Amino acid sequence: MRIFKEVSPNPLAGGEMPEEAEDWLERMEQCFQEFRCTDEDRMEILAFILEGRVRKWCRSTFAPFIAARGVATWGEFRTAYQRLYFPSALRQAKTSELLSLRQVSFDNAPGNDKLICHNIQKDIVRACALETTNVILKDLVKEQLAVVLRFVDSKGCVVERLLGFKHVASTTAQALKCALLDLLSAHGLSVSRISGQGYDGASNIQGEINGLKTLILKENECVYYVHCFAHQLQLALVAVTKNHINIASLFHVLCNIVNVVGGPCKCHDASRDKKAAKIIQALENEEITKGRGLNQESTLVRPSDTCLGSQYNTMLSLIQMFGSAIDVLDEIVEDGSHSDQRAEALRLVKDM
Repeated sequence: MRIFKEVSPNPLAGGEMPEEAEDWLERMEQCFQEFRCTDEDRMEILAFILEGRVRKWCRSTFAPFIAARGVATWGEFRTAYQRLYFPSALRQAKTSELLSLRQVSFDNAPGNDKLICHNIQKDIVRACALETTNVILKDLVKEQLAVVLRFVDSKGCVVERLLGFKHVASTTAQALKCALLDLLSAHGLSVSRISGQGYDGASNIQGEINGLKTLILKENECVYYVHCFAHQLQLALVAVTKNHINIASLFHVLCNIVNVVGGPCKCHDASRDKKAAKIIQALENEEITKGRGLNQESTLVRPSDTCLGSQYNTMLSLIQMFGSAIDVLDEIVEDGSHSDQRAEALRLVKDM
């Protein structure tokens, strides 16, 4: 607590301007993330650092939550805090001020400073596209946790909604737990309100000692764990079908075709180019129709025993690219880099 007070912003006492209050909230959340504070830790820290009128407001505002559930969440505090310093009338006034300022600035701008030239607009669009691409590429190397809520709505219907994604530094059970609690608290939710949890069957999830389900059960003993039914069904279907020798042989051949044709970059590019050439020729001969969403670029889909429907998608992609896959395998038979590769390609051509 002493170290946190040294690095945290000055406590609120009441009477601050909205801009100061917003800056305080952002700096507090940065400190919480830096110290990896849980939702309970954040509320305990608030009880020590708030002063004056803000301290009294906090006590009176969250007394009903504490009386009902014994605890208040950081998400609930942030929502009430924003309503206190940023009421709807203030937000509407700021929005109107911004719109009027934007209109006046544009009307009074010099003719060469309105950014209406097409070349300038295209440069701005390219710059935005580049920045967006860089952000996407950075996210590609991140592990992300997806959280989906299942609840009963006001009409009594069971619905599922995606709550959001949360970046995790690792996939250990403790890291997943912290990420999950942070995402819930950011939306004013608490573990005490959860009645069930469902995941796949990975060891870091369903471990009886340090698995994620066990860590959540330590927070709330009423959170019933269910192994994802879709994941169970997929594993059961794969196990049953692989007991049939002909079906097992079929998927074994499919995996080898994907590995040979869609694996190496050179073969992948060759199959894509051949598929594109066939589509162009078919369009010229009016054998297929053209239109929005039709004749899109496609690749062979890699099958996975744990991904629902992946084997079916693999078969569909091979049907669409059957001719291109045969052509690529024929080229490997003729010009393969070594004899094992040529022999494997020849065997797959015969199997197909």
